[in-house]
Order: sequence, then structure tokens, then C-alpha cells
Amino acid sequence: NWVAPDPFQGNNPSYTLSDSRYWKIDGILPSTFDGKFKFNYNNKENGTGWLDYTWFPYPLSADSLVLLYREGCWNNWAEISFVRLGNSRSGWLITEEVNKGEYCLAYRDLTLSYSLLIKDDKKMLTAFPNPSKDILNVHIDLNQKKELKLYDSRGVVVYSKKMPANKNFIQIKVDRLMVGVYFLELQAARKKKAEIKVVISR
Repeated sequence: NWVAPDPFQGNNPSYTLSDSRYWKIDGILPSTFDGKFKFNYNNKENGTGWLDYTWFPYPLSADSLVLLYREGCWNNWAEISFVRLGNSRSGWLITEEVNKGEYCLAYRDLTLSYSLLIKDDKKMLTAFPNPSKDILNVHIDLNQKKELKLYDSRGVVVYSKKMPANKNFIQIKVDRLMVGVYFLELQAARKKKAEIKVVISR
């Protein structure tokens, strides 16, 4: 769709959404359907492309590009997992979360406060101490199979752990990680359930 996507429901200054397009996926997808979606970005101001330079001007880093999803206009936008292929001028965001609904690109400003939770229950995922120097204690209020992922400020996964349904506490060693801001994400059934910001200090 060659128009800007709907804005967030409520103020969320950490994100700048694309002003040029969004994608809508529809059809009949059987439960056994598997695949990948590829979404292109291009912030060149000349030549071919010209898609994203108005809201994502160079030299902003593509490391802060994210992929957002919502089932429909009754839902709010939420980040989903993806792999980035390309550079700060052009490339692809590739996801294996192939669901019917709407997708759009966004730029996440890590200098602003970030508190996007997919569910309103902020107790679903907690971590302490925060900031942490060596050990991060993580509590999860979700009794189903799940996975924890820890991302650095560039969006690179620095830790991941799959957990059974009956395990809701884990300790993560962070003493070898660089000082900085990280994002701890909780996933279940291939969907993001919650995400919190954690700080590694010394």
C-alpha cells in the first residue's frame, strides 16, 4: 500500500514509522504453512529506489531499523523478530513470522525511553538487578514453552535460551558483555510476548 501506515495507538516517540508504504498479507494460510517474508528498504536519494530517504535519511544506521506487525487496525503495532540483510543504504528485513496482517518498517531511536510491551501485564517479564554487573535474574509469568533473547543496541542477539513451560526463572551471566543498553525479549509460539530494557554496567 503506497501510503503511510496508521500511527501508533497512543504516543510512542521511540519509533518513526515509514511515511511511504506498508504491506498487507491476506489469503488462506494452512496451519502447516512455512516460509519467509522479505521487506525491502532503500534510502538512496537518486538512482533507483527513493523509498525511505524522507523518514530514514542517511547517515542514520540501518542497525536501528525494525519490522512492525499488527493483525489489523484494531491492534497496535509491535516489533517482531527478523534478520537484516544489507547496509545503511539498502537491503532487506527478513522474518519467519509469516502471519496474515499488516507489516511496516520503522526506525527505533534508542536514545529515547523504550517501554513497548506487547501485553499490558508488565509483570510477565521482570529482571533484576537492573542495571546489572554480572548476573541478571529473570522472572517470567508465562506457563508455556518460551524463548528468551537478549539483543544489543544494534539488534544483534547476544544470548538466547529456550525454556520449558514449567520453568519461570533463569539467571543470565552478563559479566562478559559490553557496558550499554540491551533489550530482553520473551517469545512464545513464535510471537513476541514482552520486551524490557536492561542496562549492563561495571
